[in-house]
Amino acid sequence: TGTAHVVASPHVDVRIGEIDPRDDDDFARWFAPFDAAQTHDVRLPGLWSLKGQRGISVTTHATRLLHCVAVSSTGEAVGSARLNLPERDNTHVASVFVAVSPAHRRRGVGTALLDVATAAAREHARTTIQSFVDEPHGEVAPGVEFLRKHGFAPALAEVRRDLTLPADEARLAVLE
Repeated sequence: TGTAHVVASPHVDVRIGEIDPRDDDDFARWFAPFDAAQTHDVRLPGLWSLKGQRGISVTTHATRLLHCVAVSSTGEAVGSARLNLPERDNTHVASVFVAVSPAHRRRGVGTALLDVATAAAREHARTTIQSFVDEPHGEVAPGVEFLRKHGFAPALAEVRRDLTLPADEARLAVLE
């Protein structure tokens, strides 16, 4: 567990603290709002599993990762952020991902997390900050407007296709 930041605004009063992804309880708290946001926005429960995210968080090589969680005055984890800081290539870049539980959106939690992540990126001499948003085809995910509001501009679209196994043979026949 690392630095704690108390962020107060007219709409949000949260404590944002850095967590240790190797600590089971810390990481579970970080993952809860991340999972709630992904399940709500992309509507694919389990798209990112706790085990998968934990693996990324503790085994990434040549990248320093900072994980922050926003906790409300009631003790609930309402938002999370991860900041990726490459240490070998693209050392001017920081990648940030911010997630806020749907019930706590539009109250300043995401902005507070982004502010903490941006400050950390500056502390590590990063001049470019990038992010990504998963969104269902043909829809605009909440994260797109959030990032635009904070000065981010779309730069690259990626298409992801998933096939749940075992595949439905009738569906595959239609696609041939």
